[in-house]
Amino acid sequence: METIKALIVSDGKPGHFNQSIALCRYKNWNYEIVTVKYKSKFSKLCSYILDKLGIYSELLFASDIKPVNISVVVSTGSTTYYPAKTFAINLHAKNIAIMLPKGYRYDFDYILAQAHDNPPNQKNIIKLPINLVLTTPEYNQEEMTKRFIFDNSKKYIGVIIGGPNSIFSISIEDLKPLFEYLFSLDSVNIVVTTSRRTPKEIEEWLASLPLSYLLRYSLDTFNPIPAFLQNCQNIVITSDSTSMISEAVSYGKSNIDILMLKSKKSSKFHTLIKNLEAAQALHVFNGNLSQKNSKVLFEKYLEEIKF
Repeated sequence: METIKALIVSDGKPGHFNQSIALCRYKNWNYEIVTVKYKSKFSKLCSYILDKLGIYSELLFASDIKPVNISVVVSTGSTTYYPAKTFAINLHAKNIAIMLPKGYRYDFDYILAQAHDNPPNQKNIIKLPINLVLTTPEYNQEEMTKRFIFDNSKKYIGVIIGGPNSIFSISIEDLKPLFEYLFSLDSVNIVVTTSRRTPKEIEEWLASLPLSYLLRYSLDTFNPIPAFLQNCQNIVITSDSTSMISEAVSYGKSNIDILMLKSKKSSKFHTLIKNLEAAQALHVFNGNLSQKNSKVLFEKYLEEIKF
């Protein structure tokens, strides 16, 4: 069988290029990464217009390598879609977009679009229930043991805390009822991680609690979520991050609860959570922990990609 080599077109955002890497690893493709950047805001604006006209030029953007011998181009994020089309044409390669490439023509060979973005029904669009993620437990477990060692004889509950965004707000008062409930449980060890958007005052408040383990993202950017999913009977996640929720419902055996934060309006976050609750993958926390742990298996969706 011919080895497939992919070119990942990156905008430098981990939340984007990690999805591209996940696809390549699921498909067992070799890959290299090219980072692109538009030469100006006007250049990006022109990319939308030129795409409509079917005109593709590397003059609009800069890239850090000149790729050769590529079978498929993979891109995630608005900055990457036009360069990806340009590379694919010049390299005579297939072209896959991850997330809905809004503003551009949907003429990629395949588009992996999240269902909560309400993509149209097209033969080349594969609808995913969550963000495309791939957990690497071996590396994660080794790094985790440097910080905390789980005891198989004990019961753990993990809490994953995000932060405010354009939809949700978060405060200590929002978290207090959850932790009061958790501390009322018998023989439970509580492990917690914050994230990039977690406010400093919340991290400081968490540090004052009698937790078994706390990772403060402001001090340590390691991701303990895979280790939590391997070792915790239950996981509670704040509702503000589709990536954290996606990771939780696609790996491990933990039961998943979502702590709904105060929101300004209904959004794709609410749609995602509603769809996953209907699929028994999670439960909206209502004062008690659930037994919901049906996992999303990406392999059955990615089988549709054939060259």
